[in-house]
Amino acid sequence: MKHLHPLVPSLFLTLPLIALSAFSADWPNYHGPNQDGVSYESGWSLDWKTDPPDMLWKTNVGRGFSSVTVVGDRLFTMGFKKDLDSIYCLDAETGKEIWSYSYPSVLFDDGDQYGGGACSTPTVANGKVFTLSKLGLVHCFDAQTGEVLWSKQFAEELGTKPGRWGFSGSILIDEGKGILDLGRTVAFDPSSGDVLWKTKDYEPGYSTPTTMTLGENKFILVFNSYGLVILEPESGKEVCAHPWETDYGVNSCIPQVIGDKIYISADYGHGCALLRFNGDSLDLVWEKTTMMNHFNTASIVDGYAYGFNGHVSREGEFKCISLETGDQVWETRDVMKGSNLLVDGKLLILTGSGELVLAEPSPNEFKEIGRIQALGGRCWTEPAFSNGRVYCRNSRGDLVCLDLGTSQEAG
Repeated sequence: MKHLHPLVPSLFLTLPLIALSAFSADWPNYHGPNQDGVSYESGWSLDWKTDPPDMLWKTNVGRGFSSVTVVGDRLFTMGFKKDLDSIYCLDAETGKEIWSYSYPSVLFDDGDQYGGGACSTPTVANGKVFTLSKLGLVHCFDAQTGEVLWSKQFAEELGTKPGRWGFSGSILIDEGKGILDLGRTVAFDPSSGDVLWKTKDYEPGYSTPTTMTLGENKFILVFNSYGLVILEPESGKEVCAHPWETDYGVNSCIPQVIGDKIYISADYGHGCALLRFNGDSLDLVWEKTTMMNHFNTASIVDGYAYGFNGHVSREGEFKCISLETGDQVWETRDVMKGSNLLVDGKLLILTGSGELVLAEPSPNEFKEIGRIQALGGRCWTEPAFSNGRVYCRNSRGDLVCLDLGTSQEAG
């Protein structure tokens, strides 16, 4: 089953106060170093007309929607082939396989254009790689060798069952704990997998846990089937919660922290909201239907949220809304569905049909800078950005690496 190959805090502030490590070129977990979908790398080319991104390599990793993580010269992702889930460690620059590991799994294809396959994105921390299967199986690998350090079927231990599309959120590693949402949120020891605490069963959603710091206190935010739940990191005790019910329990986006406020959004007609957290309770600032983010989290820039509105399998639109009021500022159908990151202050957008679009975030209008066709197929997965390279995949497992080059100013 296995083969190895040797070898801040202000609602309208653009950049949050972050640790210096955030400026690293690594992309160690889903949605970026700080789970805000932001890269601070600079010096790459914006002139896509005369200097378009070059494709460095292309490979296939199997069906699914797992994004990639990059630490150093290594890339990690997951895919499904021939009744097996596989975790891949690839050379980030060449795409060549360094090691891989496979185990029996299930597709979870319900025939509604979804297609099934692995969904969770590997998390890399302290020389280890942590992965989650759609059935709740967690593996911990040595990032260099691919050796399995431990594995555990958390869903069985917790007594939870996967939702309609299986467990999909990724693992958060923070301050010596692994945090995982399987309906019950669980904290575990990353060195052994031993459970440190667990919550009651809220029923599983599809989002990845994140953190929020308020004053000297840190909190864990979970966006599950119930809604937004805030937990104490040491005990898992619920501090407070805000219900956010959607059809099929699909709360997929990561809650976005802006100072003492939290932006949440979901599709299926629910919409978006801004909540204020005082350390003990949540107050609703506003709730609107102006933005309904389905799978992919909006980008927050200077008091505005930029993101895709509507279900990924249908035509939608790209929108800008005000975080002060929740009102729509503009919308465009120049890009209608997909995902987006913020890279050196620019919107990097991967459309559902595989176009890579560069745009200037502006509350005045959609300002496109450049556009190329990165790949084809169904592209619902958020890209990753590291060392001037963007990594994009489609649902059938085609994974491409594009080099954005170097700007003349940086050269």
